[in-house]
Order: sequence, then C-alpha cells, then structure tokens
Amino acid sequence: QSMIDIKPAPGWILAIPYIVPDSMFTSVKEVQGESMRSEIVAVGPDLIDDSGTTRKPDCKVGDIVIHKWLSEDFNIGTTKYRFVHFSDLRGVYKP
Repeated sequence: QSMIDIKPAPGWILAIPYIVPDSMFTSVKEVQGESMRSEIVAVGPDLIDDSGTTRKPDCKVGDIVIHKWLSEDFNIGTTKYRFVHFSDLRGVYKP
C-alpha cells in the first residue's frame, strides 16, 4: 500500500481497512450498523468542542481500532482510506 500525505482535521483519524488475521475479533462483523476495524495511518489534532473541552485521541498511528460503521471512505489508486471521528472509536486492540 502506498502512503499519502493527508493530515486529518481536529477530531478525526485517517485509517485503512484492517484485514483480520486468523480468529482475532471473530465477534466483530463488518456489516452496516455494526463495528468495523481499521488501522490508523494518521491522527488529527486534539478536538476542542464548543464548551472548550479538549478531546484527545486514545490511539496512535499503527493502532488497530474498532469503530462504528460511520466512516467516510474514499479510494486513492487501489488503496481504500476512511476518516473516522474520535467519538466513533469504540476500542483499540493492543496485543
């Protein structure tokens, strides 16, 4: 896969779909309305909401995250990318 130079906006991550090896995450399905898995390739700056509260991402480049289906997918060449909002992250897989 080729890397691109895209910096996500505050509160967003840029990821690629994660292919599940063996039986890891067998209970997490990639169907609309359920959770998805992605590998993070870039993390946007902290998000400061309307009340002034700072929301930091609980993930870093290279992490595998589980998130809501809500993502904004796009292709560059043959690589599929997706933007995921910090609030849609459900967990980080850390071996």
